[in-house]
Amino acid sequence: MQTRTKAVWGLSLFGLAAPLYLIPNHYPVFTPVELPLTRIDSIIPFVPETIWIYLSEYPLLISAFVLTRHPEALNRYVKSILAVLLASALIFILYPTTYPRDRFPLPPELDPFSRFLFELQRTGDSPLNCFPSLHVGSVLTSTLLFRDRPRAFLIFFGWAILICLSTLTTKQHYVWDVLGGAILTWLADRWFRPRPQVP
Repeated sequence: MQTRTKAVWGLSLFGLAAPLYLIPNHYPVFTPVELPLTRIDSIIPFVPETIWIYLSEYPLLISAFVLTRHPEALNRYVKSILAVLLASALIFILYPTTYPRDRFPLPPELDPFSRFLFELQRTGDSPLNCFPSLHVGSVLTSTLLFRDRPRAFLIFFGWAILICLSTLTTKQHYVWDVLGGAILTWLADRWFRPRPQVP
């Protein structure tokens, strides 16, 4: 795939993802539901320094897209990420969920730059759009671009897992959100996986 074509696809995906996420995030149609914290949610500590890992989603998405040059892989990726995005947006609209972020104030000893990033994140992103985690769905889907390149896959998969965990340690998501994002990724991957040719 030519560089210009890839750039168009990348910008188009971003241009579609932003409103599909931000509109229900700030203007919910229905009353948002606060889910009960599970035991696992309660055990996992609030580690605000992991905001760095959480926000590394964006470098992961960009680098995975740029480093993949196989047209078939990119074609499957675009279809899968669109499916994950559209399914998530539909759930955000029909069943909005919210996270009790007010229970987790930033500690006074947090370093200034991490505090700045965290406050920027919380200002631009309301506590809605919890289930499913689009953070999880997008990074796991991007990791699958490298399924045929074992070394790159291990690097990106490890990176993606850290990001998935950071959604919990930054108290942005419930455990159920992470599972929901992973399940959406799995379903989209199965749907768009090439079917074996029948002889």
